[in-house]
Amino acid sequence: MNSMDFAQIIVKEIVDKNPPDSRLFLCGNGIRFNNLDDSDEIWKAFVRYNIDAGGIKSSIVGKYWNLLPDNALIKQRTPLLDKILLLTGLKCYKDFTHNCPVKYLKDEGFVDADKCHGQEFFSECPVVNLIQELSWHKKHHAFAKIIVETGKRLLIEDNYGKSNGNLNDVVIGILDRYPDNDEGKCAATSKLLDLFKNIKGYGNPPKVITWFFSEFSSPVHQINHWPRLYYRKLNPVDTHVRRLMVRFGFVHDNKASNIEIDLKLNELYPEEPRKLDFGLYRLGGEESICGSTLNCEMCKEKHPIVWENCKIPS
Repeated sequence: MNSMDFAQIIVKEIVDKNPPDSRLFLCGNGIRFNNLDDSDEIWKAFVRYNIDAGGIKSSIVGKYWNLLPDNALIKQRTPLLDKILLLTGLKCYKDFTHNCPVKYLKDEGFVDADKCHGQEFFSECPVVNLIQELSWHKKHHAFAKIIVETGKRLLIEDNYGKSNGNLNDVVIGILDRYPDNDEGKCAATSKLLDLFKNIKGYGNPPKVITWFFSEFSSPVHQINHWPRLYYRKLNPVDTHVRRLMVRFGFVHDNKASNIEIDLKLNELYPEEPRKLDFGLYRLGGEESICGSTLNCEMCKEKHPIVWENCKIPS
């Protein structure tokens, strides 16, 4: 059996027989999937996906997210933007992820607060406020800065986003500039991802952003909010996917770049590469069958056809 045939089996057995439904994820986090055109709702979804990273389990993020009140700054778009605008002209405003010196340690509280570029705004600083709300997160100050920086770039500085403060306007505005064919969609999606370049601690392209746009565009996730995005460019390629791409012999270099793995996913399952990406993620991460430690007995019980065709020595 060649690699493409085995990829087809993974998709059929692991994804098609139990399709993911990201609408359930949104509902479970207090986000109305049938109201994503709304500027507040789509921003809240964007932020929720953003903090679901940084070496912390999604279930833990969900627990603390749902404990935060609805009026928390992390869930409020307009108050966040108002606070960001207060910092216009300060050195940190140019890029919060690179220029904001403030950090946070659980046992010590704020570190380098005396180096803040806007001491008079410290108590009202959106980075400080978000750090306080995210103090339970492993990457609290990093993600606080990322949320503020992306809010500034997308909803204050972007020509499409700044009119109504709506992330939908950013995406649709870029898509409308390109032909409605695969080539145009691919170019538009690349342009969209460029908005997140050079953000410290984010990756290039940022995995969490790729994941967000993938779930909102790829048919496999059933949200279908931005179907015009070129979802073939939106494979998050997380640690589990990388591990299994090597383990199954889909790629032979365990240091292969995300771009190389993305190209291989497209080659192995061109109909919808995100399906294969998700199937590998589910097998290696969500189900913990083929993680860093193999559980072949569970695979044999849960996915017998995958197990029968697997070439990994058990």
